[in-house]
Amino acid sequence: MFHPICIIDDDEDVRDVIGYALEFEGYKTLNFENPRIALKSLEVMDVKDWPALIILDYFMPEMNGLEFVAYLKKNHPTTLATIPVAFSSAYALKEDQILPEGVFLMQKPFHLETLLSVAKKHIENAQINLPFV
Repeated sequence: MFHPICIIDDDEDVRDVIGYALEFEGYKTLNFENPRIALKSLEVMDVKDWPALIILDYFMPEMNGLEFVAYLKKNHPTTLATIPVAFSSAYALKEDQILPEGVFLMQKPFHLETLLSVAKKHIENAQINLPFV
């Protein structure tokens, strides 16, 4: 069984498009409209249900991508913070912006092939690296 891919985006259409594309390829998705709701769910989730990848809109109300990752690293450094995070953003980040370890950027709009390639890579890595109970 594959680990799911977590999609966190405040734009329902974006969540739907990413989710449909991944689900069409056979991946399971977990969809959240904001990071705080996602955190509440992730924090009580059994390790066997952890996502292999979190695709996170960088700019959102309440909590941006860096704040989300910082929260995971502070509160769950050896568990949830080990899940790779892909920031998705239509806005350019500062050129000197250094992304935290385990985080990378997928600039919107990204091609379907890019999304599927990233998903496949992280699903395969999760089968090796994430613990199953």
